Amino acid sequence: RTKIRHEAEEHFYKVLHQNTPKSVLRSCNFMVNLEVPAILSTEQQKYSAVDEEQSTLSFGNGWMVRESVGNALKRVKMESLGSVVLEYCEHSPYHLDVLDSLLEMKREGLIRSISTQNFPPSLLRSALSCGFDIQSSGIVGNLMNTHNLRSDSELGILCSEQELSRLISAPLGGGLFTDSISQLSKKRIEALFGVCCHDKSNVISTTQKWANYQSIKDTLHELSQKYEVSCESISLRWLLQMNEQ
Repeated sequence: RTKIRHEAEEHFYKVLHQNTPKSVLRSCNFMVNLEVPAILSTEQQKYSAVDEEQSTLSFGNGWMVRESVGNALKRVKMESLGSVVLEYCEHSPYHLDVLDSLLEMKREGLIRSISTQNFPPSLLRSALSCGFDIQSSGIVGNLMNTHNLRSDSELGILCSEQELSRLISAPLGGGLFTDSISQLSKKRIEALFGVCCHDKSNVISTTQKWANYQSIKDTLHELSQKYEVSCESISLRWLLQMNEQ
């Protein structure tokens, strides 16, 4: 997935540079995602260490993070990144370490802002208490992912207290809540379902979520036909109303 994303970014920015005046590019906010590994292999630990004796240093020690950001700069063909979005990885011990490395690169002018994606409220609160300058908190939010969308949720209250923006990603579930879903193959639908159901190891939970999705999809199409509006419009309107509550 990471390789595909990087190739897509490289192609996109290549086209962007070819068709956009430099004066406009300078005002653009180039955003890239940074994934954190759950655990490093022995070889990776040695690679991230200053010397071979320090083979237990974390991913966030700086070397691998700087390489990731450096590669991103090459893909976007710019001297600095508008924003780096740090993605949450369950059970990973490296989030705060990576944030520390990113903050150092921000001071150097390589990054203008730092955001997080899917950070649990407890981890986000820890990061903020450590003094990390985080611009926004990104969350997956759609008709099947309602947790943290409400302003009175734990994350909503935290973001309000800290004046953090909440950025909602996958609002249409990667295509699950659109008019065109009925035209897709079963295999494609199951692949998109992964956007809304991350815990595939829990068969019971996954089965329940699949049943919920079927119910939501049927209701969505009924409303779409009744009011003569697209499924996309209903889904997005619901998210906006949920965010206001």
